[in-house]
Amino acid sequence: MVRDRTGAEGRRRGRLLMFKKFKETPYTLDGMTKKVTQILTAVLPRRLSVDASYVFQRYQVSSGARPESVANELYDQPNYHWTILVVNDIVNPFLDWPLSDEEVELITAKKYTDVYGLHHFYWLSSGKWLDEVDEAIYRAAYPTLPEDVIPVTNLQYEIDVNMKKRSILVVNPRYITQFVEAFNRALEGKE
Repeated sequence: MVRDRTGAEGRRRGRLLMFKKFKETPYTLDGMTKKVTQILTAVLPRRLSVDASYVFQRYQVSSGARPESVANELYDQPNYHWTILVVNDIVNPFLDWPLSDEEVELITAKKYTDVYGLHHFYWLSSGKWLDEVDEAIYRAAYPTLPEDVIPVTNLQYEIDVNMKKRSILVVNPRYITQFVEAFNRALEGKE
């Protein structure tokens, strides 16, 4: 498989631009001091004085979409991907961003010995997991599962976890410029 190095390089540069405005602080480790970016600034949107009902909206991330492609679709500015990460408290987009359908299948295959093995039972009427119940014991007590108890496979569990990550908040395109300006002013201590 050939990788698009320019796309990856562009994403890396975009992330660097995002952090360029963040303050730096000296950090000493093993007697060596180095300036590091204060990534905890990512909690800043909570301090911005904005009315969330106007500024933010829900967005459903499609399979394989990246923050840059979502920003390009919404704002015609792939470099605004950082706003999506900040608003959703995503510090590590490699771990916290939703995976593609193919990536979920690959990771599930690596994580579990049996992709279609039982992960847990789900009780529809109560909304509870029955994961503490051993499958053999449960099936011995109930040769036929009750109508409202369904088995959930390892793959379905991982798909469900990923689907929850796909529902994100984004800045309403109408307010993206004001959001970016307010964010920058806040970083500079002017807000």
